[in-house]
Amino acid sequence: MLPNYGAVSTWNFDRATLIQIRPTPPPALNSADYQKDMDELQQINKNQSREQARIANYWSDGAGSYTPPGHWHRTAANAANEAKYSEVRMARTLALVGTALMDAAVGCWEAKYYYYYPRPQQFGVKTSVGLPNFPSYPSGHSTFSAAAATVLSAIFPDKAADFDAQASEASTSRVYGLIHYRFDSNGGLDHGKKIGSYAIARAKADGSGL
Repeated sequence: MLPNYGAVSTWNFDRATLIQIRPTPPPALNSADYQKDMDELQQINKNQSREQARIANYWSDGAGSYTPPGHWHRTAANAANEAKYSEVRMARTLALVGTALMDAAVGCWEAKYYYYYPRPQQFGVKTSVGLPNFPSYPSGHSTFSAAAATVLSAIFPDKAADFDAQASEASTSRVYGLIHYRFDSNGGLDHGKKIGSYAIARAKADGSGL
């Protein structure tokens, strides 16, 4: 996505809401909070475990892949198929997840270029899964994943714990891959949950439930 993607129209809320739910500012580069998360990355950089590398690569979803939105569409399709949804209900599920993911992309990119925060690689950290060419804060993977997991958890409440665990792992994978600071990932998760809640509210507004 290009730098101006944050100007694209959203599905489930207006522009004023987009600004209202923008993530809070990341820590200053000379702060203790920044240094704590940088220290974590430097430690992983020196001693990345096999499990950390596996998680980072599984969720990398980089250029040429179906990317994080595709990953979550597959998760949604699988859940709906296992629930034996009709074609109409399957389409509704994918539409709700899809609009949440679209709004997550717009919201995340608006925040990225609003804060224009430097990536860990600009301070000597070596990523293990490629280097995105856009600002660090907040994490796109985290925003996408939390938005999708929030919607799917409302549609399939019996699987909510699984979706939340997947979103958490996807978010943490960017720390393990040395792409993001921990505060990038946490900020993205919080932002994505808010975005997903608007898709749920829209689904309920037409009286047909989810």
